[in-house]
Amino acid sequence: MRIIKIFICMLFIFSSIASAEVYLLVDKETQEIKSLSNEDDAQVESGQEKIILDMDIMDIELAEHPRYYKYKNDRFVMNIKKLSDETIVANEREEEKAELDMIMERVIKNAKTELEAEGKVFKHKHTKD
Repeated sequence: MRIIKIFICMLFIFSSIASAEVYLLVDKETQEIKSLSNEDDAQVESGQEKIILDMDIMDIELAEHPRYYKYKNDRFVMNIKKLSDETIVANEREEEKAELDMIMERVIKNAKTELEAEGKVFKHKHTKD
């Protein structure tokens, strides 16, 4: 009897592994992946479709986050334009921050120079000299 119970448990385990599914939410127009999950818990919004893949989510190997992919012709295709656009925006933000840091450093240096000219004596160093 014990062997039968073990056998039934093993059948249940193997059948649950074999029936693994991946749920994709894909934009109907652009084919961009909006959601990738092993659970059927995402709500399909207007303009999206749900695609069910008969595979385990661990079998999907993506080099980047799923939002950088499209699902076309039953394949995952990297959306190079989206990845490139986001990289450009990130680089522009870094450049803007560097410029603002330079401006703030100059403002502080000029303010300190003006205050020292008025006779203010500082106990602490406030700029990079």
